[in-house]
Amino acid sequence: PPALRDGGAAATARGRGACGSAVGRQETRATGWPGPRTREGVEPRMTRRIEVEVEGAKAEFELRDDLAPQTVAALWESLPIETSIRHGKLSGSACFIDVEHGPIASIAADPELPVTSIYKGWIVAFPAPSMGFTELLISYGVAEYRWPTGRKLVTPVAELQGDGAALFDALGRTHSDGEKSVVVRRSGE
Repeated sequence: PPALRDGGAAATARGRGACGSAVGRQETRATGWPGPRTREGVEPRMTRRIEVEVEGAKAEFELRDDLAPQTVAALWESLPIETSIRHGKLSGSACFIDVEHGPIASIAADPELPVTSIYKGWIVAFPAPSMGFTELLISYGVAEYRWPTGRKLVTPVAELQGDGAALFDALGRTHSDGEKSVVVRRSGE
């Protein structure tokens, strides 16, 4: 394969080799999750961004179609979303949005890229087509997707870009204040 633009430093620094490695990807700023492809001669993918707003506090997220192309496409086609957001009391520092309309509400029940632990500044999706919705979870700290019956698998769909402190404060207040209004829209709309 062609050489990496960063000389493989990102993969090497994380102790990854050829097996299950990040080779061919550049690690992201905050989490170490794979970022856009960076092989010589291959341009990075076009990124789409969304904005989440709660109580006037806004933050921008990059959609991660490189991790979950079908789920991200369904979310993109479902925007804008205007509903309420509530704290996920069983899941740690995270809030939930039930999306009952658009393609995201009826995606397949099996997670596209299953994870349970969720880094701060990530949005994940839990499809529940039998119940007629998909839950989006926004993590503002350490979180894990849980129901009263235990942990559930989710798909990562977006990663925070820039400063999310004001949004994280608004999300944190849902723990004591209860539900709040939320808008999820395409950036720039």
